[in-house]
Amino acid sequence: TNKPNNVQVRASSTQVSSNIVIGLAIGFGGGAASVLVNKFSADTEAYVDGGSVTASGLAVNASSVNGFFAAAGAGSAGIIGIAGAFVVGLSSDTTKAYIGDSSQDTTINVSSALAVSAISDNTFNSYSIGGSFAGLGAVAGMADATVVNNTTEARIERATGTQQSSSVTVNAQETVTISPTTGAGALATAGAGIGAGVNIVMLKSTVAATVLNSTLSTSGAFNVSAGSAKNINMMTATVGAGLTVGIGAATAVLLVGTTAPGDAANAIADTVASADNSSSSTSSSGNGIRSGNHVPGNDQTPAATAPAVSVASQLGSAHDAVTAEITGGSTTAGSVNVTAQSQVRTYNLAQGDGVGALAAGVGAAVAYTRLNENVAAS
Repeated sequence: TNKPNNVQVRASSTQVSSNIVIGLAIGFGGGAASVLVNKFSADTEAYVDGGSVTASGLAVNASSVNGFFAAAGAGSAGIIGIAGAFVVGLSSDTTKAYIGDSSQDTTINVSSALAVSAISDNTFNSYSIGGSFAGLGAVAGMADATVVNNTTEARIERATGTQQSSSVTVNAQETVTISPTTGAGALATAGAGIGAGVNIVMLKSTVAATVLNSTLSTSGAFNVSAGSAKNINMMTATVGAGLTVGIGAATAVLLVGTTAPGDAANAIADTVASADNSSSSTSSSGNGIRSGNHVPGNDQTPAATAPAVSVASQLGSAHDAVTAEITGGSTTAGSVNVTAQSQVRTYNLAQGDGVGALAAGVGAAVAYTRLNENVAAS
């Protein structure tokens, strides 16, 4: 029987946002605050599950592209000035490509290539910048928090198949690029100036390429590979200047596959609580216009209220893993390659400057980076 041409099963998704929020206040007591929240949560799946497929070749591919540009700024001026800005970014996306599952058998008959691929590409750029200018007292506090908790998986499970030639490829790859910048400046001409900035990044993704309990035979190469590439560039800078006292404090915490230890957790606890309170207060209900012959504004349906976002809950646990494995079943091939690889590049800069004309200037900066990845091939 002549076999049909190549069969391709594809799923792809794109989530992209660009947001700029600016707050400005001028008065006797000037206070300005800006809050910006991006939350991505999508499932992208391509699969062949159960039954049998007979074709020249079979490719199952899932891909996702996720990214945001977020900028929040705040400025205030007055006898007493207070400015604050929060940027919160959360990504919990799932990208999966698979053949078969644990509950049933799947039969694959192909004469050429068999490929299962899951690719996730993530780019997050954010800015939280503000300043305060006042006479008696100026305070500027900025915070940026980004948490990536994605799952990228390519899998063959309980599958049976024989190939006459070519190869079998199971590949899962994730790329994450994060560039958060936080800056705060406060100037008081007659009192104290305090500038504070906090930057938080946590990565706890799972990347897996697996062949489970399957019986597969090919005369070519059998390749199972999982890879992760992370590039994080963090910058946190503050300055506080006053006639009496100037205080500049900067804290930057970068975590990959691990939670914050006691000292780092204490340093960011108040900021996380403030960010959660601010982001939950931004949830509001709107109106959705019905279709049909209706007069706009007369019979609109209220839209669902956006759920509150909690940074604290995201920071409570962490596990970052890259795994490639063949487990159970039988694998016959000209060559077998199982590889898992992770590349992490980090840049974490924190700078705090304080200038006091008459009394004291205090500058403090803490940059904390902790990596704990599980990379395994078997």
